[in-house]
Amino acid sequence: MPENFQLKNNAENRTFYDHHHQFCQLKNRKMRKIFLLISVSLIIVTAALLILHFTVNGKGDNQQMLDFSLGSKEDFYTDFNAFLEDDQMKHAALSFMVFDPESGKVLFEHNGDMALSPASVIKVITTASALEILGNDTFFYTKIGYQGRIDSARKKLIGNVVIKGGGDPCLGANMADKPVFISDWVKVIRTLGIDSITGDIIADDGVFDPDVVPDDWGFVDIPSYYGTAPFGLSVYNNRYTALISTAKKGVFHPGRDSVKPYMPLLTFETHISNNFDQASYLDVHGSYYNWHRIIKGNLPKSEKNVEIEGSIPDPPFLLASQLYEKLLQSGIKIGGNPVTVRILKSENVTCTDEFIPLGSLSSPRLGDIVKTTNMVSQNLYAEHLLIHCGIKQSGRGNTKSGAEAVLSFWNSKEIHLDGMVQTDGSGISRSNAISAAHLSHILTYMLVKSKNKDVFWKSLPVSGESGTLKHLGNETAIQGKIRAKSGSMTRIRGYAGYLENRDGKTYVFAIIINNFTGKPTALREKIEKVFISIHNNL
Repeated sequence: MPENFQLKNNAENRTFYDHHHQFCQLKNRKMRKIFLLISVSLIIVTAALLILHFTVNGKGDNQQMLDFSLGSKEDFYTDFNAFLEDDQMKHAALSFMVFDPESGKVLFEHNGDMALSPASVIKVITTASALEILGNDTFFYTKIGYQGRIDSARKKLIGNVVIKGGGDPCLGANMADKPVFISDWVKVIRTLGIDSITGDIIADDGVFDPDVVPDDWGFVDIPSYYGTAPFGLSVYNNRYTALISTAKKGVFHPGRDSVKPYMPLLTFETHISNNFDQASYLDVHGSYYNWHRIIKGNLPKSEKNVEIEGSIPDPPFLLASQLYEKLLQSGIKIGGNPVTVRILKSENVTCTDEFIPLGSLSSPRLGDIVKTTNMVSQNLYAEHLLIHCGIKQSGRGNTKSGAEAVLSFWNSKEIHLDGMVQTDGSGISRSNAISAAHLSHILTYMLVKSKNKDVFWKSLPVSGESGTLKHLGNETAIQGKIRAKSGSMTRIRGYAGYLENRDGKTYVFAIIINNFTGKPTALREKIEKVFISIHNNL
């Protein structure tokens, strides 16, 4: 082969290579530009979507931005184990469950079947049972009427005026300083055309049994504002407020201006010290049906007056006394006294069932009572609801029959609550024993099968927004994502309800902790982190 031919080919090859290399460089530069444009476009679109998401949901803070980080079950397990190993949980008992109502599967549990004392979390069971057994549209009525006959010629009722209780927990709520309904009763009685009554003003609360306090409520619970016992004729939430002087010693009767509602038989006995080296406290001691209250405490000397709240010892008698007084003020003479059916029976007086109605007052709808019960954790309403379940099921108006009715109802729905013990409706009793599984089964039924689903759902406080959950998860990923009932007592903390995860899926959950150590607020913050982890990772 001629040498010049070989050189020529080499030159042509080099020329071809140079042109090809230049073309590839040009093509790569174009491709890089296209890739860069695509990348920038994707970044812009992603940013726009993020801005749109936060604008729609009203959440644009950095904490909420963290919600977009990818999560996993392993992350949740890590978070939960950290919670379990925390010093506050070292000696604690824990029952915990997360349940998917759509698939019917348990997503996570820790001692799910362990029954513990739930405090106010038990109201979930009480209110759900009341809605199912009694119905959302149930009302309770308080009636005014009389026994005997009217002597029109002498303008006289020869007999008794009777207030007949129907177990309404809300009668006179927020009216302690101005009970308008009693004035209305006086007007109704005056329509009889009478100016005198020969008999008594009787409060009939026989719809509930007279032994109204659940068996193991403590001596301090009963006279306290939160320990108001359920009566067949309750009034003013069975609660009073009083302003007393810390300097006052011994036994005294609080005047009309210092206690609401005014109770003519109420007496206080104060034992208040001013020891600067002791913690401040104030306790009220006493029993139901007993009008004497002992106040013990330690307060700074600077506190000259202190407001106390307590439970009315005998609401039916108070109501009879108030109507008695109003009738006298209206000019009607009364031959007898204010009295209750319980007192008459204790004196072996025969009580007749005769009752001629003149009018009635209705309670709020049961669904509204349930909402108040769960939203503000109203103990009195929960106790009433449980007893009404017993009356509906067996005709017996007491706490025990109510608890039996609850078990019977859920068993009929094939939700077996083996191991559950219910000794009251509100959770004041430490003898209550309920597991996370018990709560999860009932909560799932209420979400999936109950015709009262919406009423029950709306009755539960919302995290960071309402009721007893107003301060839980505020300004975090779980604000507005939990609907649940909380419960707390000394060394007890619990929550049960519904939690929405990051994908908008609703889970049922329940957590009960007994015998934790340290500050309750610190534990609540740690539980909150567990809830955030469920929201992000499950």
